[in-house]
Parts: sequence; C-alpha cells; structure tokens
Amino acid sequence: MIEENILYKLINNKYHFCYYIIEDPFDDEEISDYNPYGLEYCQGEVGEFPDYEVEVDKDIDKIRSYKDEVVKTYNIKEIPSFEIQVSIFLEEILKNCDYDKFNRLFIHITRTIDFVSKTAGLGINNFVCPSETLTRETGAYNTRVMVNDKEAFQKIFIDLISSCGITMD
Repeated sequence: MIEENILYKLINNKYHFCYYIIEDPFDDEEISDYNPYGLEYCQGEVGEFPDYEVEVDKDIDKIRSYKDEVVKTYNIKEIPSFEIQVSIFLEEILKNCDYDKFNRLFIHITRTIDFVSKTAGLGINNFVCPSETLTRETGAYNTRVMVNDKEAFQKIFIDLISSCGITMD
C-alpha cells in the first residue's frame, strides 16, 4: 500500500465521504509484464455502503492525478466521532473450534470492523485499544472503536459478520 485515507464534505447538512487506497503493483513477472498501480475508492453519504471504483495504470503519477481529481471536492479531514464498544459472544462457536479456526475467526472479526469503518465512511485507523481480545475461555471478543455513526456501523457490521455464521441477538 502506498496511500490510504478518508476525506469528507458537507452537502445539505449531511456528511459525504471518499475512502481511497493506492496499492503497489504486485511483482509477479510470470503472470504479466504489466503490473499496474491501483486506485480503489468509494464515495457516498456517511453510513452508506457504496460500490468501489477501480483505476489501474503502470504510471504512479497518473494514478495520483486521478486520485487528486476524485478527492478534490472533499475538503474535510475529520468529522465528529465517538467511542463505541464492540462485543461479540461466541461461546457456542468456540466449543468445537481448534486453534487455527479460532485464530482465523479473530482475524476475520477484526478485519470486518476495519472494512466496515472504512468503506462506509465511519472512520479509518480507528481502533481505540490496540490489542483486541478474544479468548476461548470466555468466548467473548471485545474492542473499542471510534465511529461517527453507531447505528450505521452496527447495521453493516451485523450484515457482514452474519455471513460467516455469527449471529447477533
């Protein structure tokens, strides 16, 4: 990764966002001689879950220029946010879970929180506590996250996390 950010603008008293990431080309000459840089971005109202757009080019300057064009109207770097507690209780799932599956589940939950935060404009690099916890003994995953729309985070997170069999009561 070369660059990643969320920027905001205010339209009709509602915050809109643009999340983007510029990726390094992967270096695998067997696959292709053309290994482009990539710009992935999504735009929408904060709390929405919009589609991604992708641009690729071998020239990083073209990618940066395209990024500058996309984000030129987004002039706000931060919007008000607040801390929320994310707790998931997984006792039933963890009863018959080996260490590898347990570790993958932990990583999946953490990455889903990060993905939801970024792609719905709710925050970036927003984990409050650096070491999230998930223990087999308690079956509970707990962390704190800074977001700017708790209800949107909860709805999108639950929709995504339920796809791997975790249900929230």
